[in-house]
Amino acid sequence: MFAMQCTIVDPSSLKDQTQVRPVCVEMYSTLRLIGTVIVSSYQAVDEHGVTGTFSVFPDLSCRTPSCYRLCFKLLRIDIHNMRQGAVHSFVASTVINAFEVYTAREFPGMKPSSALLKVLRQQGMNVSVKKGSKSHGASAKRERTTARQSQTAVVLWQTNSAAANSHCFAKTQAEVSLE
Repeated sequence: MFAMQCTIVDPSSLKDQTQVRPVCVEMYSTLRLIGTVIVSSYQAVDEHGVTGTFSVFPDLSCRTPSCYRLCFKLLRIDIHNMRQGAVHSFVASTVINAFEVYTAREFPGMKPSSALLKVLRQQGMNVSVKKGSKSHGASAKRERTTARQSQTAVVLWQTNSAAANSHCFAKTQAEVSLE
């Protein structure tokens, strides 16, 4: 069984930026990346009719405006070792291209969902499909609401059936898309 984990990293150093450090010692740290950060895989057919294994993060959101990259790690889950604090083996990872997180006022608007996400939804994946929006003519209240909407990340990974322990993961950056 496999699971995919998502973390947010600095675009140049690739250091984990998932948690925001507290300003003083007495405060707790908060999460910068919120939403579903660990998901299982989903067998489906893409928009070109090709069968694949997809990991969909339906509601990722970042609290702090800046430039980031997402890091995806494929984990092998040992079903015989399902206890609290268990460590599972790391299979592979990939980091996507840098992207910008905006403040509510600067947010340029939602992009429409891709054909891939629409096809995954038609096959039973519980994800929201977005039509897109224009924030330039909208009111400030609409801009704040739109900026809080979460993004969907879709990761395609493929299993090499010739060798049970060999896995090919996110061969190209194009296979990881932010919706």
